Amino acid sequence: MDRKKRNVPDLKRSLSSLTSQITHWSASRSCSPSRKKGNKCSSVDVRDLQGHNLSADLTTGGFNTIPWYEKYSPKNVNEVSIHKKKSKEVRDELEAMMQGRSEKRVLLLTGPSGCCKSTIVNMLAKELVPKYRAAGGRGENVIRYENDMAPNGASHIGSFGQFLGEAKYRVVSNLSLILVEDIPNVFHAETRSAFRRQLLEWLYMPKRSLPPLVICLTECELENDNGSFIAYGVDYSWTAESILGKEILSHACLKRIKFNPVNATLMRKTLVNICNDNKAELMLREKWDDKDRVIEGVIQSTGDLRSGIAMLQFWATSTGCTATFARDSSTSYFHAIGKVLHGSRDVADDSKMINELLLNSMGHLSHDNFSLGLLENYASFNKGKFSILEACKLTDSLSESNTMDMTPESLEFCLRKVRHIFGEMGQGSHSHGRAKFPREWKISQAQSEFLIQCEDYTNVSVYKYGEPRLFRNIALQFGFYDPEIKSIRFYKEKALKHYRAKLSNDAVFEVKKQRIQSLEVDPTLDITARIGGDINLIDGHDTEISEDDHQSGAKEALDRLRRTRDAKLQKLLELYGTDSELKAGTETDDEQFEEDPIIDSDQDVGAVANNTLDDEDSIYEALSQKPRNLNGEKPVSESLSDSDLEDL
Repeated sequence: MDRKKRNVPDLKRSLSSLTSQITHWSASRSCSPSRKKGNKCSSVDVRDLQGHNLSADLTTGGFNTIPWYEKYSPKNVNEVSIHKKKSKEVRDELEAMMQGRSEKRVLLLTGPSGCCKSTIVNMLAKELVPKYRAAGGRGENVIRYENDMAPNGASHIGSFGQFLGEAKYRVVSNLSLILVEDIPNVFHAETRSAFRRQLLEWLYMPKRSLPPLVICLTECELENDNGSFIAYGVDYSWTAESILGKEILSHACLKRIKFNPVNATLMRKTLVNICNDNKAELMLREKWDDKDRVIEGVIQSTGDLRSGIAMLQFWATSTGCTATFARDSSTSYFHAIGKVLHGSRDVADDSKMINELLLNSMGHLSHDNFSLGLLENYASFNKGKFSILEACKLTDSLSESNTMDMTPESLEFCLRKVRHIFGEMGQGSHSHGRAKFPREWKISQAQSEFLIQCEDYTNVSVYKYGEPRLFRNIALQFGFYDPEIKSIRFYKEKALKHYRAKLSNDAVFEVKKQRIQSLEVDPTLDITARIGGDINLIDGHDTEISEDDHQSGAKEALDRLRRTRDAKLQKLLELYGTDSELKAGTETDDEQFEEDPIIDSDQDVGAVANNTLDDEDSIYEALSQKPRNLNGEKPVSESLSDSDLEDL
């Protein structure tokens, strides 16, 4: 029988051959009695498979026996379908960790499924670990944690702690990269807390050489019972924030690198190469001419390379000609803004596009900052070449949506109205410039930096000068005046040192005796610049971002501030100790200091407003206090007669 006419995959023919042989070996066994009398057990004639190598089909890379994402997995770093900039960023961080040049102890890679997170780690480990392993050492390049490593009866979280305890010795001659992809059951609250605690123990471990610990976390949003994504928490949102928590993510020894879905160019290149490698089989199945259409369909349906390769294999090995693309990748924040402002090239009907956007991107669209993102980026439409009247219509629609905030239809109204306005204007240009964060995010970033600097100032005030400061006093007075005074004193101190250097030894001794202690300012400890930086406007153009890595700059800035704060605190503890006595102050100040703790930099930035809007006037409190009685003089009476006032 002609093979093209049969149109049956090789694996099916091979299994039929096995069935035929088994039937031949057990010829004495009759068919099931439940079958109809004339329905005998069918078998395929072995003569039809004459010359067919059965073992080759099952074991040696037959057309449809080995998963293609395994068969065509990368062999080196250059074959990984990832942006060169992202690959270099991961390489540089791993090399710094292996060489001991980096303070980082955990490298967190986050992103959607199939974006080559673990693949690039494995390829880099294969290249870098032997390079930095001590001479004569040997061992595995990658040590993986898996939940099934736990012995019978033992908890998974206990197994994870034991795994980290053993992995910390994988250094020097035993150097290995520690890879964690299989996360313990963090849906259980106690397990999640224990998992975070063990990671914190790794981050806070005393100074010693540690192997690079890499965590690959596939982020996704889980539907709730209503089929939406608006809920937050580990039960609905599988993200680094919900799994690891702010304390771990904001730690100075953790580096996070975000991955985006594989772009269309890299995915197309990979899928085309796979089709070319299987050209003979595709032509035999009369599918070669349809490969371009199928590849484009796969690219449009998903940014998951592994899923895309599996979909291509399913189409290539199936008997039918219809390709099924069931998986859709989620839409990023800026991609969603771009679709609302500029429309979609793939979906001509704006109403249908909005429906798909609401369905696939509720995690972004439900956020309050999405309307701010529209307001910040609407001017990029057609390079800003539209009338003021159209801009007024747009801002009015955003305002109306804001007044309807309590109703569930407010977001949909905003999206449809904005898309309708720009749809009526038409499309004059396909170049729109780069997207920008809402200025609200820039303000939040500045508030976070201010909180960290306030903590740093408080540490210096307490340990060096023994003077605790209230947060509201720092915000209103000391944050501006104290650094200004310290800066002037530091300048005078430098001038005095320059003058002393030109005097004789005896004269220097006399100058030292007359030196004022208050002029001593240590620029490595004291704050000599205004807390919060110079006063200026929040410029939207400063918030331009790259969609490939949109928050790395902001996070790096906060990490640098935290590292500086922690280093100065360590130096203060070494110089002045933890038991230094504070200077005498009023009881009211002490009590207020206890009642007004320093706000943690990772808490919600909204706490700043609550502290700064205190009803008490701290300046009035400071001015209304009675002056000290110096040199035994009697204090001036507060009740003065008219004649006394005239004398004054």
